[in-house]
Amino acid sequence: MDGKLYFISITGLNHYYGINPFHVGDFFTLVKEPDNLYDHHAIMVKAPLLGKIGYVANSYYTVVDGTMGASELYKHVPEECVAQIMFMTSSSIIAKVLPDVKLKVDISVTLEKINNEDNMGESIKDNVTDNKFANKGTITLTKEELSRLLGE
Repeated sequence: MDGKLYFISITGLNHYYGINPFHVGDFFTLVKEPDNLYDHHAIMVKAPLLGKIGYVANSYYTVVDGTMGASELYKHVPEECVAQIMFMTSSSIIAKVLPDVKLKVDISVTLEKINNEDNMGESIKDNVTDNKFANKGTITLTKEELSRLLGE
């Protein structure tokens, strides 16, 4: 993009997961929402595995001093890009925008024996018939597969 640094405030966290699941250094995906009924400059913030967690702040009351609102940021970023948490307070997240990258999430799940005295791990391995799982120490699941596996 234009090589400038952009910092944003993320708002609406309390409507989704709150601030507790997040840490300095975490990455989010920013997605423009031009068809948003309330704000045609809305930029949704999505967390890996969680989905929507809020929006880039865009009002006098929600944009933290020194950060850029969604309306101003909108013209400087593509339809989708990444933001990284730089600072957190008890109710706010300040993130740096990385307009030249997209977030790719890979999930690895590994089965391990809980107790060496039995063959439980082997019986789990033997009962898995899907080729995706056969003879592999790790597996890759889509978000939908993980949700189904967790019973969500």
